Order: sequence, then structure tokens, then C-alpha cells
Amino acid sequence: MEAEDLSVKLENIIIRNLTVRKFKTFLSVICILIAVASIFAVYKISSKLESEVSRSFDEIGANLVITPDYKNKAVLTADDIIKINSIKNKENVAVIAPKLIKSLDVNGNNAPVVGVDFPYELELNKNLWKLSGGKPSAVNDAVAGAAVAEKMNLTTGDTVNIQGKRFNIKAVLESTGTADDRMIFTNLLTLQQLTGSKYQLNLIEVAAYCFTCPLPQIASQIQNKLPYASVFKVSDALKTRKATVGKFSLYSKVIEGFIIITVSFLLFLINVSLVNERMKEFGILRALGYRKIQIVEMLLSENIIKGLAGAVTGYILAVYTSKLWLSNLQIFSVTASFNISELLIACVFSYLIVVVSSVIPAFKAARVDPIVVINE
Repeated sequence: MEAEDLSVKLENIIIRNLTVRKFKTFLSVICILIAVASIFAVYKISSKLESEVSRSFDEIGANLVITPDYKNKAVLTADDIIKINSIKNKENVAVIAPKLIKSLDVNGNNAPVVGVDFPYELELNKNLWKLSGGKPSAVNDAVAGAAVAEKMNLTTGDTVNIQGKRFNIKAVLESTGTADDRMIFTNLLTLQQLTGSKYQLNLIEVAAYCFTCPLPQIASQIQNKLPYASVFKVSDALKTRKATVGKFSLYSKVIEGFIIITVSFLLFLINVSLVNERMKEFGILRALGYRKIQIVEMLLSENIIKGLAGAVTGYILAVYTSKLWLSNLQIFSVTASFNISELLIACVFSYLIVVVSSVIPAFKAARVDPIVVINE
């Protein structure tokens, strides 16, 4: 037969084998699908968590969070700000941002409202907050978080009724991925008067100059000044999260290695089984004039088609699974998305696995002696 005819017939044989041996084709695709889905789902989750931890370190505004000792029914007041400003390392304190947080009626809905000193609050969150609108300056100005603005259909310039008092929405926050998205921020003194909580605070955030600040000493000094309060170092919580994410990334790499080895071995066994099953077919093809390299090419092509099908479906499953997993994690506001570069990497990855697991069975098929096989 002419070489061109053989090439055309080889393509027909490849398509026929994929459709005739449906179960083993399905088995091979499923193996690759599971491998790609598992590896890329774990990769996407760990990489998203790592990037979110890094972002949190970069955008961290407050180094210390001070809350009253609720067990002893203590309260924080404006006088505590003066005490914080009197600690030994006061020159290391950059911003003190007092807050009063209340759950109030907002346009007929219950929502958290935070009274803040806007100049200090904007300085504290300068790397995190992006205002869509102007800076609040009047006593009845308010800033709405992204989520609460969407929920209540609030935009810049609207007025909002908070506990019977009208406030002007001076700006809406762009989504921060934090609890700020669900809050409405108002002037601290106005909220204290509105709720009858004159001078009272239930949270104070302190930002220090991080390159030089002796944070443990500052925390200790504030704690001594405010024995009725609890002082938390925000960076400690983030470091704990970073360590947890690091362990997860390490475990994920171990799992990925195990999956690659297991799937490669399973594909190898499937390919060996297929070759043994088709020895007579290879003998006939060799007798018809097909060369050894064409037999190898045929088997590799069949497996590469299966590999690409498994890679595409596996990657789509990985995106869906990681998105679902991250949304249920509720630690950080991150999500997974489709990425064409990752899809290409998944295809290359499946191609390599398929080739590695197919080479030995393919050469075994190519070495078939047509006379021996036909006589058998």
C-alpha cells in the first residue's frame, strides 16, 4: 500500500479504536481527569490562600486591637486614647482609631453601624480602603461598605435613615474582602449621641511604625495602662494563618506527587492490557506494511487524545471544586477563576503523563512479529 493510504487508514484506525473500546477509553480519560482535577484544585486553593495571606500582611492597617474585658463588664472610653498616648513608646504609635460598633435599624433593616473618627480611620486604612465618592467631613456623613450598599441599593449622594436620623452617603467603599464590606461607617460622636453611649467605645485599633516598632513592648505598655482591656496583636493571627497555609501547601505537594505516580502506574497497566489485547491487530497491521514507528505513533496518538480530553474536563472540574471549597472555607474572601495559561499547563502535564505511561507498551506493540502472531 502507498504510504499516504497507510497514513489515512491509520487515522481511521485511531478513531475506531477510541470508539470501539469505550470502557478502556473512558477509564483512561477518568484517570487523567481525576489527576488533573485533584492537582489543580489543590494548587489553586493553596496558591490563592498564600497570595491572600501575603496581601493581608501588605494591607494590614492596625497592629494592635484593644477591646474591653467583657467578662468584667468593662468599657472603653475616650480617656483611654489619652492613656495610650502616654505610654513609654508613644513615638512608635502612628494612628489610634477608636470605634463604637452598634447593630441598628438602617432603612428598616438591621445592620452593623460603626462610629469612627474619619481622619484617623482613613489614615489607618489608606492601603485598604478605596472610596467611590468624597471624603466624609460633616457630622451626618456616612460611608457604606460594598456589600451593604449593594444589598440596600445605596449609592453616593443617597440619604439613609439610621435609627431615625438621616445620614448622607458621602462615599461607597470598593470591595475589600473584609468585614468592612458589610458595615456602615458614621461619625463617632454622632453615633455616640444617637445611641446614648456618650464617650463610650468598644474597640480601639492602634497602628505602629512597623519597621522600628517594638510591638510586644507597646502591647505590654498599653495593657498596663488599660488593665480592664484585652490587647491583641493582629500580626500574630496572620502569622498563625500563614503557618497553617504553609503546612497545607506542603501537604498538597506530597498529595500531588502521590497522585502523579499512582495515575501514571494505572495508565501504564491499562496500556499494557490494551496492547496484550490487540497483539493480533498489530501483527496484521505490520503484515499490511505498517512500520514500527507508525504502530508507536498510533498508540501514542490514541492516548494523547484521551489525555487532552481528561485535561480539559479535569481542569474545569478543578476550577469549580476549588471555587466551591474556597467559598465554604470562610477564612479569606478569595475565589478561584478560569485561567487559560493553567489550562495549557494541564494539557502539557497530561501529555507528559500519557507519553511516559505509553512508551513501553507502544514499543512492545511495535516489536510484534507478524508471522508469529498470525500463525498463533
